[in-house]
Amino acid sequence: MKPRHADFDVGNVMLVYANCLELEGDGYHAVVSSLSGWLKRKTNRTISISELSGNNKISIDGFWVTTVSASAESPRLYAITIKHPDSEVRGRQWVLEVGINVSSDKTKVSIVLRTDEISSLVSSEISATRPVLVRYISENGKLAAGTIGVSTSSVGESFDTYRALLYDIERGDRQYPIVLVSPDTKSQYPIDVNRLQELLLGLAQVVKVEEDFNSYEMEEVLGRRFSAWDGAINILHIPFRNGHVRSKLFKSKYLEDEFPSQSRRLGFILSSITHNTNIPNVRKQIRSESVRAKLIKERFQSQADKNEPASADDVSELLQLAADQEAHFRSDLERLELEKLEVEEERDGLDQKLSRARWSLEGLTRQLQEAGGDANNLDVQAFMDVACRADEPSPRECLDLMLLAYPGKIDFLESALDSSDKSTSFKRGRILLNMLNKLVVDYLPLYLHSGDNKARYVFTNKQYAANESETVENNDAMKRSRTFSYKSEDRYMAQHLKVGVADDAQRTIRVHFFVDTFEEKIVVGYCGEHLPLIGR
Repeated sequence: MKPRHADFDVGNVMLVYANCLELEGDGYHAVVSSLSGWLKRKTNRTISISELSGNNKISIDGFWVTTVSASAESPRLYAITIKHPDSEVRGRQWVLEVGINVSSDKTKVSIVLRTDEISSLVSSEISATRPVLVRYISENGKLAAGTIGVSTSSVGESFDTYRALLYDIERGDRQYPIVLVSPDTKSQYPIDVNRLQELLLGLAQVVKVEEDFNSYEMEEVLGRRFSAWDGAINILHIPFRNGHVRSKLFKSKYLEDEFPSQSRRLGFILSSITHNTNIPNVRKQIRSESVRAKLIKERFQSQADKNEPASADDVSELLQLAADQEAHFRSDLERLELEKLEVEEERDGLDQKLSRARWSLEGLTRQLQEAGGDANNLDVQAFMDVACRADEPSPRECLDLMLLAYPGKIDFLESALDSSDKSTSFKRGRILLNMLNKLVVDYLPLYLHSGDNKARYVFTNKQYAANESETVENNDAMKRSRTFSYKSEDRYMAQHLKVGVADDAQRTIRVHFFVDTFEEKIVVGYCGEHLPLIGR
């Protein structure tokens, strides 16, 4: 899969980046001085703030700067357009459009970056990029309260953080994407989170998943569609009008294989975000046509106050303005049509995936019938019963299902069965079953091959502990409560799985076990409520 480097290709115009920022108070000087500094960096020559504030056309070393201002009445409007050729691709021109709207208490700034191609023969890819001007403006001006993406947020410190994130995801008036970045099993992140948030200032909110998060708690609250784990990045797009939120999960292996460097990875995520945000932001753009229209209005008003008739040049300029606005409206219409086509293509793609899934299911069913088997003969019925039930399986049912699925790979002592029978109030059976399954399928082979130091990364720190606390280790009574009889010998089982951290029997359970390396199996001595910190 190749990354999408820009959003729309309409004729020979390509929209690369669009953003709208708001500054507190009169931020005009901060914006224009930032632009002046950027131009000096590009051309090694200074364009004064006064030149950028009027109605001028300036040419400097291949850079063409056009300024339009209408500042006689509030709000003051300014539009600055900068064009320059691509330094490497012949026939490509970069266009940066900066619009400024200044009122008494706030300043709105729109930044739109696009390219103009001489012809369709210019085929070199355009990489997503954020104009450095955005950083200059954020450093020189005071961003308004509530600006999206000023800093990263986090999730995973507690169960309530998932609920807060879900509320934000499903909020109907959310006008920005959310980028959920998860750590891998070694607590490494696939991307520089702070740098990513800097690139997405004003566009999206980056949410960093804490290193010791509990993936089961995350999935319990957010569901699999809105979650991210094992170094994946999940982009949660702006909600549709009907409230539906589209998500796109990029797994760590895909990111590593397709984008081996940090810079390419950052560019890919930026392009994925701008594909979702460019059109809404372009609709909010402060265009030069709007500034020119206000300028003409101010001029006509001044002439009317002086009883002066409109000149032929004024009428000609008004007609040209109308023609320019019509061209923009046509361009917007083409973009909307393309957006509609993309949505339809995505729907068709989902329909194809659904058809393939149904075909695969039918094929498996036919293979089963041809083999002369049915669900009961294959001992699948018990699993189907649990999967189809609305309520959660009990701890004892989880243990029975594991014995059915992996005979010889896991053994439950009587103490484990008894403790599971007593945990009737526990209501998170599917999480428990999932963790037991990972214990046998993922943890056990790694443990037998490389020991616990490697196998432990199958789980997070909140899901698994190799030892008990120092308090337990130094107390004989507490150690006895974690010692169970196996083959007529007492076996202290410090290793344990953890579901939940609160003292709540409905949400919390502990599974104490050890690995019998001779028989190559998991032996579980206890599956019940959190063992007390006193002896039995």
